[in-house]
Amino acid sequence: MPSRLSFQDFQKLRAKGAGLRMNLKEQEKIKPLLANKYKSKFEERYAGYLECQKRDGLIKDWKYEELTIKLENGVRFTVDFTIYPATGIVHIIETKGHMRGDARAKLFVAAARLAKLGLPSYLVMQEGRGWTEPILIASLFHEE
Repeated sequence: MPSRLSFQDFQKLRAKGAGLRMNLKEQEKIKPLLANKYKSKFEERYAGYLECQKRDGLIKDWKYEELTIKLENGVRFTVDFTIYPATGIVHIIETKGHMRGDARAKLFVAAARLAKLGLPSYLVMQEGRGWTEPILIASLFHEE
């Protein structure tokens, strides 16, 4: 079993629907890369993608649920992924398969707080067997 999975290999697995319908050989390739316990298969697949980017030198590092923000009334929001690029600004990725109204509100408040700290926040939505390109959260909401 290889100890490394290249970004290209991961893209091939993703194109086959990796994480949803991987055969046992494909599962064994990706499991050594993912030490955390994730809340969803989508988060697990995205973590695999980030790990491949790290191993290919496209990002310096990434962390899962590293940052928790206090919101109003004692509500807390834990971001899914913190990305440390090889160069540039650290940024936040929030992954969602689907979103209810209350989750959207929390996401907007958290993104606004993070923006004040100079940390841009992006949303990645599940799309079929893959995901969308990261979307800047601030661009999704308009102040009224």
